[in-house]
Amino acid sequence: LAAVLFSACRREDVMNTSDPAFETPLSARLVSEFFGTFMLTLTFGLNVVMKSVATPFSAGAALICMVYSLGDVSGAHFNPAVTLAVVLSGRGQCSVGRGLAYCAVQLLAGIVAGMLFAEVQFYGPWKNEDFSLHPKNGFSWLAVFVAELAFTFLLAFVVLAVATTRSPHCASKQNFHFGLAIGVCVVAGGFAVGAISGASSNPAVAWSLATAEALKPGHHSDPSGIFQDCLAFCLFELVGAVLAAAVFGLTHASEFRKPGALLV
Repeated sequence: LAAVLFSACRREDVMNTSDPAFETPLSARLVSEFFGTFMLTLTFGLNVVMKSVATPFSAGAALICMVYSLGDVSGAHFNPAVTLAVVLSGRGQCSVGRGLAYCAVQLLAGIVAGMLFAEVQFYGPWKNEDFSLHPKNGFSWLAVFVAELAFTFLLAFVVLAVATTRSPHCASKQNFHFGLAIGVCVVAGGFAVGAISGASSNPAVAWSLATAEALKPGHHSDPSGIFQDCLAFCLFELVGAVLAAAVFGLTHASEFRKPGALLV
C-alpha cells in the first residue's frame, strides 16, 4: 500500500524525470491531501476514543510526518480551514477550483477515518462515551468560539508564514523548519484549549468525530444535533482561517507586491 501511494503521489519519481518544469497533476495532489488528512484525523480520533492524555503530541507528530512527506506534492494543507486561508492569500498559491477539490477530499478523508475509529471505540473500553465535539466541562459556546478561532487562526497563519513564503535569508523557497512549526501548533492548541473545545482546529477532524458518533452502534439519539454542533465548530474554524489570511496580508505585505497577488 505504501508503494502504491508513493507512486500515486510522486509521478516524477516513478517516471524518473528531473524536468524542473514538471508540475504535479491534480490527481496526485488530491491523493496527497486525502492520505495526509486521513492519517491526521485517524490519529486524532483514535487518541480521543481511547482517552489518551498524549493526544496533542500524537496528532502533532502525525501532522509533522505528513507535512514533511507530502508538503512538496500538494502543499500539505490537510485541513479545509488551512486551504481556505491559502486560497484567500492569493499569490497563485492555490486556485479556487483546486481549493474546493482539496476541501472535498479532506472532508471525505475525515468521514472515512471517523467510520474506522467508530469501530475501534465499539470494541474498546469506552464504547458508550460521547466523543463528539461540544463545549467541555461546563464551558459556554462563546468560550468554544474563542478557543477554536484562536488556534485555527494560529495554525493557518503559521502555514501561510512558513510554507507559502520565501525566507528573507534563504536563496530558495526550501526550508526545513516548516513542518515542525506547523505541527507544534496542534500540540499548543491541544494543551491550551483541549479541555474547552476539544481543540480540533480542523473541519475534517470535526466531521470525523461527528461521523463516528452518528454511526456508533447502539446510538439512539437524533444525529442532527451532532452535525449541528459539528457545523458550528467548522464555522468557528473557518472564521479563524479568514482572519489568518487578513492578518497575513498585513504582516507580509511584500508578498503581495508580486504579480498574481490577491491582496494589496
